[in-house]
Amino acid sequence: MAGACSRTDGTLPERYDHPGSVARLRVPAEVAAECGATVNQVVRRG
Repeated sequence: MAGACSRTDGTLPERYDHPGSVARLRVPAEVAAECGATVNQVVRRG
């Protein structure tokens, strides 16, 4: 996703921008906050 999962400006490449994107990106952000990690660290481990 070329770093799109950790972007804070709300933009996604068109091929990843669909109705489920917001929910799918919210979960790694929540896990990162709980663990004291970055979103990139969570996604790479997942």
